[in-house]
Amino acid sequence: MSVNCPQCQKDDNIRKVSSVVTGGISTGSYSGPTYSSTYVGEGKYHESYGHSTLNGSTVQEFSRLLAPPAPPKRATTGCVNIIILLFITGTGLFCAANTAPFALMGGRSDGSGVFGLIACALTLGIGFGTFILAKRFLADSNKGVANANKDYPDRLAAWEKQITKWNRLYLCFRDDIVFDPETGKSVPPQLLNELLADQ
Repeated sequence: MSVNCPQCQKDDNIRKVSSVVTGGISTGSYSGPTYSSTYVGEGKYHESYGHSTLNGSTVQEFSRLLAPPAPPKRATTGCVNIIILLFITGTGLFCAANTAPFALMGGRSDGSGVFGLIACALTLGIGFGTFILAKRFLADSNKGVANANKDYPDRLAAWEKQITKWNRLYLCFRDDIVFDPETGKSVPPQLLNELLADQ
């Protein structure tokens, strides 16, 4: 099947959008000697020699403009918050466990037994209090994640339709349009998302 631009009705200057995007991404590396000369004042220069290795990639702006839609993401719990809360809980319980033997030794004339008992009760209270807060936070967080992910199947299905459509799009360089050969609809490259969203 021959694909023609819906505007100029020609096929000599068209290319698949997916091909344009992958053709506009390049990667490379350089490794070799380097030299620099820096003016340090009073007519003097500092010269330095060395060896450099550079790696990188570039994406042409046009490729970025025509890039496929990003897949939807599932909401997740904040792992960092959970780790911090569990660390605080563990620290409180560890401190309570370490102060308990000193508190139970008690009966000293300097009052250190009473102080140890107070310290043990305080750290134990902080440990269990933080544990209860962490448990409540996790329950609320999981409930929020579940609510946020309710529409994930719908978002995933919509993305799959968009990516299927994106894979069949063409670009006419002559008329500067992106078109769908199946529907005949076309838009300027800047409005690609509108074409993808149009069902």
